[in-house]
Amino acid sequence: MKISIAIATYNGEKHLKEQLGSFVKQTRLPDELIFSDDLSSDNTFEIIKKFAEEAPFKVIYSQNKKTLGYAGNFSKALTKTSGDLILLSDQDDVWFNNKIETIEKVANECDELLIVNDKLITDANLKSYPHSKLYLQVQKNLKRMYSIVLQYVTRTINQFNRILVLHAK
Repeated sequence: MKISIAIATYNGEKHLKEQLGSFVKQTRLPDELIFSDDLSSDNTFEIIKKFAEEAPFKVIYSQNKKTLGYAGNFSKALTKTSGDLILLSDQDDVWFNNKIETIEKVANECDELLIVNDKLITDANLKSYPHSKLYLQVQKNLKRMYSIVLQYVTRTINQFNRILVLHAK
């Protein structure tokens, strides 16, 4: 199974090196990493170019000619992916070393088009808070739990099958 990671960047130099390091440390490396940069004014694009020279996997990057915004920038990155399984990553994410391996295992065991996972919330030093993002959202208002879970799922879908991208074109 070919695995792509799509990342939309904008002025992300502060956390980008840690994120890229977490991709290199994966127990199952991605087949390709696709960057779409939304005209960053910091060193984000230079960090990406340098990483592409050293990465142990294929890295494709581009910088937009005009700003596309968060959704448009991610959409552009998605159109450049070629994987059977596509994982999305925000520019400040740091992944557990077995994330890709775990997601690939789940994808191989089911025919689902979407795979949704929860996320840990950390501080700037990557110290985890005691509860996950979903848990904290649910605790805020149990009466609205269904609505919160639905919103959470629609906002955090970050792995999906290539079929969804092809149908969206």
